[in-house]
Amino acid sequence: MAGWWFFTSERRPLVDLLCMLYGLSSWLAITGLWMELPLLVHALPEGWALSASLSLAIQLGNVGPLLYGLGRYFWTRVCTGPRALSVANHVQLCIGLAACVVLVCGWKVTAFVLGRETSLVLLIAAFALSIVDCTSSVVYLPFVGRFREVYMTSYLVGEGLGGVVPSLAALAQGLDEPECVNETATYRNEGVNDSADSQERVVTVLRVGATNFEPEVFFDVLLLLVVLSYVAFVLLDNFKSFETEWQEEFRQQVTRHRHVISATREAVHLNALPVGKENEWETWRQYPEAPLTQNDAKVFFKHSSSTQRYYIVLLAIQTWASLLTFGFLPAIQSYSCLPYGPRALHLSVTLCGVAYPVACALAMFVALRRLRHIWAQTLLGTLGASYITLTAATSPNSPFVDTDAGAFLVVFCWVCTFLLLSYAKTMVTLILTGHGENALFWVGACTQLGALVGSLVPYVLVNLGVFVERDHCALYN
Repeated sequence: MAGWWFFTSERRPLVDLLCMLYGLSSWLAITGLWMELPLLVHALPEGWALSASLSLAIQLGNVGPLLYGLGRYFWTRVCTGPRALSVANHVQLCIGLAACVVLVCGWKVTAFVLGRETSLVLLIAAFALSIVDCTSSVVYLPFVGRFREVYMTSYLVGEGLGGVVPSLAALAQGLDEPECVNETATYRNEGVNDSADSQERVVTVLRVGATNFEPEVFFDVLLLLVVLSYVAFVLLDNFKSFETEWQEEFRQQVTRHRHVISATREAVHLNALPVGKENEWETWRQYPEAPLTQNDAKVFFKHSSSTQRYYIVLLAIQTWASLLTFGFLPAIQSYSCLPYGPRALHLSVTLCGVAYPVACALAMFVALRRLRHIWAQTLLGTLGASYITLTAATSPNSPFVDTDAGAFLVVFCWVCTFLLLSYAKTMVTLILTGHGENALFWVGACTQLGALVGSLVPYVLVNLGVFVERDHCALYN
């Protein structure tokens, strides 16, 4: 019966659909923009190092959840509660819309920064999109958490579809194998203008394969996903008929404070508001919901020591899996896959984008919630990540390079690693969904912490020259 989750009487299909659409914009920079990496590395001045620069720009978006977290701690009444959550969603989605428009119009624009030509517009747009990505972990999850637990899986499926749709677009875009062609280049002796002193040489150059459509069309797809997500959020946030699908605790909280608002308004109308309560009334007028107090914010950890350890282990797994899938591995993807050819990179990027929603869908049918199962998935995923790191560290002479078996193995390893770690993250999220908004906030915070740390390490290694590009027109095996 688990497979018929969508058709049960316990849920409303329209809310399921809107939760899916809402999740489309949650990881656009990582699972959306990243799909164009195989094309961008050949079109922009950074070359292979673009993956590390792009990964760092994306993780700088952690300034979003950092500011949000500080606001929750220092301005609890203002920065918690449904109204604050709604405002945060509007800000995020507007930033996402603006970033996608900038990508469509100016992704090719470069500028010299510190004496080096840089894809400035692309990196700025990636940073803006990453604010949406990073903050979604601490804003989107709690927003969906106000609805009944059955809708969390729908949101996670939508979150995954935010990677599937760009993946399908990237597959439709296609990428022909590059060709090594001979061209004649003319060299002149310095300071001599006489053509007799010039020399002609035949050089082998790489000619990049053709695509079915330009990156601008792909970025239009990302823009459409943000629009759909925004529309879904507005409907979920404003349609009163959906209040029947709220968590019982959240419904009681809102109902209680609506009574407070009504009583306060009546007191104001009768000029009976107690002296000294004017500021309190002004706060209720602007933020009439029930914000968390600082004591409420700690309720997630008010359990027995064994339960606390269980939660800490789950959050540690979430951090480690996010470090690998959102930070470290994407940053070295070009060095891991390009030694086997652009098609290997293209397939690994697009299929890894599909792996996350597949993991979410699998969680609907096979929910392995026992800790030992989650540990096993994380361990196997870590072993796969180790082989991926080996292929990047040994570039250009990676294992089984210039063989079909080597290309198949590296793509297979990438897909399996992302599938295992994504499933583990999904299980952690589903387990902690029933423990309130604050539990989901910590899931999001750990996700972003792992992603940030994971992107910093390879960025440093790339700039230290640890990873080496290969000449595609040379044989290494």
